[in-house]
Amino acid sequence: PTYYLAKMTRQHVTVALNGDAGDENFAGYGRYAGHALSSHYDAVPRPLRRAVGALARALPESGHPRGLYRRGRRFLAAGGEEAARRYLRWIALFPEDFKRRIYTAEFSASMIGRDSFDLALASYDTRARSLVDAVLALDVATYLPDDLLVKVDIATMAHALEARAPMVDHVFMEFAASLPSHMKLRRLTKKYILKRAARPLLPAAVIDRPKMGFGVPIDRWLRHELRDMTHDVLLSRRAIERGIFREAAVRRVLEEHQSGRWQWHLQIWSLLFLEMWFRRFIDARGAAA
Repeated sequence: PTYYLAKMTRQHVTVALNGDAGDENFAGYGRYAGHALSSHYDAVPRPLRRAVGALARALPESGHPRGLYRRGRRFLAAGGEEAARRYLRWIALFPEDFKRRIYTAEFSASMIGRDSFDLALASYDTRARSLVDAVLALDVATYLPDDLLVKVDIATMAHALEARAPMVDHVFMEFAASLPSHMKLRRLTKKYILKRAARPLLPAAVIDRPKMGFGVPIDRWLRHELRDMTHDVLLSRRAIERGIFREAAVRRVLEEHQSGRWQWHLQIWSLLFLEMWFRRFIDARGAAA
């Protein structure tokens, strides 16, 4: 979507401003509110939270990823963890039980002692003033530069459009970081102070509209237009013989998504692009050598 938005924008201007870092500066994502609310759950004795978490993990993983059941199960399943790991379990596409189910025995053995959360934990500030500040700093260090900014840069440069992100100005970000978290997240109101500042300038319909994603219909594509290609790629000998994922487990994930029993589109999309990455950069390099 960003690519096509940039293409349309370039028909009118050569330089455009965007709002990147608004969410990371002022707590604009729902997961920040969830992380803040989880501090109340910490009042429950940890052994009890761990027992509840074990029961939650035993429940079937079904329903829409953003549905109440899936969110509730994910919240309770991670409740026994300390704050940083709990947050990462919520946002991870591939929970540990999913990895165990899909990895081959050989690959699982090679991963012993390796924790994929370490990359993010290195940027999680346990000394932050609040849980909200901790996760804002984490996203500023990881999600913003490694995902959002590079995505916009690639999409706009493809059309010779100069994109500018005023909210990543370092002075502005330092000011935002200095504000207490209750000025960013006020109860369940996200970006509180930014909305207060904008009310004299924008209509309430703009400020108070529900947050909307900016994605593509991956769920539908994987069931229809991209179904055959996805199956052919992920179940190919080439992919299976890498020894990372079990063929039966991958096939089951694809079938469950196709039938509508569970929604695995984000996981399948990631597996698909991992395999495409292998073919483009690893296999091609080996062939050249």
